[in-house]
Amino acid sequence: MWVPRARCTPCRVSHGVLPDFCLLRRLDVATAVGAVLVAVLDGGLGVRTAAGQAGVPHTTAREWVRRFAARSAVITDGFALPAEADGTPDPPPAGEPRRVALAAVRRAWQAATRRDGLGPTLWPFAARISAGALLAATTSSPWRTGPDRRVMPRAP
Repeated sequence: MWVPRARCTPCRVSHGVLPDFCLLRRLDVATAVGAVLVAVLDGGLGVRTAAGQAGVPHTTAREWVRRFAARSAVITDGFALPAEADGTPDPPPAGEPRRVALAAVRRAWQAATRRDGLGPTLWPFAARISAGALLAATTSSPWRTGPDRRVMPRAP
């Protein structure tokens, strides 16, 4: 697959522009990843069963669930902004961080669907909003310095 590049006018750096069915450094499409995540987190299925239904190796599905769990705080925080932009910020539900992150993705998608009408389905939307980095290995800093920026604290 050829990934086009676009130059950002403010920073003058070119960036790869992934289509919304792709996730960064993943071979499987976003809908397959999402189907496994929903089956495991909401459906109560085991990873092996969910992987069998999606037609992917269980080790791959297990890694998706692990990456989603590791990034759950960043995902919850990142997807809260699109939901709040709709004007109806719902308080995040309490519970297991993975399920809270999944709920945040759904709330942001529902808010965007209400605001913009029909758009992409849930997982292409999540891939688009996260710029393909939904399950990225590098994580964003949890310390905010402004509405759009994050920094890492200085080492002691």
